[in-house]
Amino acid sequence: MVRAHWKSVALFAAAGAIVGGITALLLPPVYRSGAVFQAETNSFTPIGGPLVGIAARQANPQFFGDLLTTDAVLRRVAEAEQVDIQELRQTLKVDVNLRTGVVRFTLGAGTPQRAKALAERSLAALGEVSLALRQASADPQRAFIAQRAARAREELRAAEQALQTFVRGRTGRNLAATQLDEAQLRGAVDVAQQVYLQLRLQEEGAAVEDARNTPVISVIDPPVLPARPDRPRRRLAVLVGLLIGLSVALVRLLLEGERRRFTAPHSRST
Repeated sequence: MVRAHWKSVALFAAAGAIVGGITALLLPPVYRSGAVFQAETNSFTPIGGPLVGIAARQANPQFFGDLLTTDAVLRRVAEAEQVDIQELRQTLKVDVNLRTGVVRFTLGAGTPQRAKALAERSLAALGEVSLALRQASADPQRAFIAQRAARAREELRAAEQALQTFVRGRTGRNLAATQLDEAQLRGAVDVAQQVYLQLRLQEEGAAVEDARNTPVISVIDPPVLPARPDRPRRRLAVLVGLLIGLSVALVRLLLEGERRRFTAPHSRST
C-alpha cells in the first residue's frame, strides 16, 4: 500500500516537515548561559571553635545548589535585571556533583546578552547571600567568644594573683604542704592560661575570617555568550514534523485499507 501510494505518503511527510520547520521559526528563541563553580573546603576556620559548623555547611556543594533556587537569590536577580521571579525559577537549571563538589547552573533568556547578564547576576547574588548568611550566623558566636575570652582573662589574673600572694606568705609554713599547695596553684594558672590562649586564638581567627570577607566559592567556568539558542531546535522540529506526517499517512492508508475490506463483501453480495 505504501509503494502504491508513495506520492501521498511523501506529500504528508513533506507537509509535516514544513509545518515543524515553520513552527520552530515562529517560536521565540531561548538562549541559555550559566556558570560552573566549586565550594571551597579549605577556608580558614578557628580550630575547635563554633564557627566550624558554619564553614562546614557552606563548604557543602548541595548548600549552594539549594541556595541558588531560593527567593533570597532570585529576588536580587529579578530586581537587578527587571524580570519576573517565577520566570527565573522556571528557566533555572541546577546540577550538583556531590563527589567533586562542582555546581553547574544555567538560565534562559530571549537574547544571548540577556542570558549572560542573568547568569552573571545570579553568581554575584549567590556570593552576596552566602556571605550575609555566614556573617549573620557568625556575629552572635563571635560575641560569645569575645565575652568568654574576657572572662578567661579575669580568671587567669585571679589565679596568678593567688599564686603571688601564696608565694609571698609561705615563710614559716610546713614545707611539704607548701609545695603541694604551690603546685596546685601553678596548675590552676597553667589551665587558665591554656583556656585563655585557646579563646584568644579563636577570637583572632574569627577577626581574620571577618576581614577576609569573601564568599566560599571558586568559579571554574564564568558565564559566556551562548553561540546558538537552546530551543527551539529547528532540526529536531523538522524531524518530528516529518515523523508525524509519515504517521498520519500510514494511519490514513490503514484506515483506507480497512474500509475497502469492509465494503468489498457487501458489494459482492449485492
